[in-house]
Amino acid sequence: MVDTLLAAVLHFVPDSDEPLALVETYRDAVVPGSHLVVSHLTGSHDPGAMRILAQRYAETSDPIHPRETGWIEELFGDFEILPPGAAYLADWRPEPGQVGTDRDYHLLYGGVARKH
Repeated sequence: MVDTLLAAVLHFVPDSDEPLALVETYRDAVVPGSHLVVSHLTGSHDPGAMRILAQRYAETSDPIHPRETGWIEELFGDFEILPPGAAYLADWRPEPGQVGTDRDYHLLYGGVARKH
């Protein structure tokens, strides 16, 4: 079993480097029972906040490439997305009794999936 962690990585990979194909290569290389962990910046919930963040990163040597939540879900391919599913990370695993974050922080989206 292999666990592939792509946490806060792929939003630094431009479309010209084909991040979907890159992740597909990793998915194809691992054995059944392996896991894929992804977190990725998105502006799907708050485009204004993401635009500001992207502008700040555009001034650095490592610009970001935020993507829509549907695109991020495609990264899992035919792997089984484990509960609670693909979600905004702020809401993914709240503390017992807490519904989600008290803040409106929904810029990171991701999940954990397993290969069958």
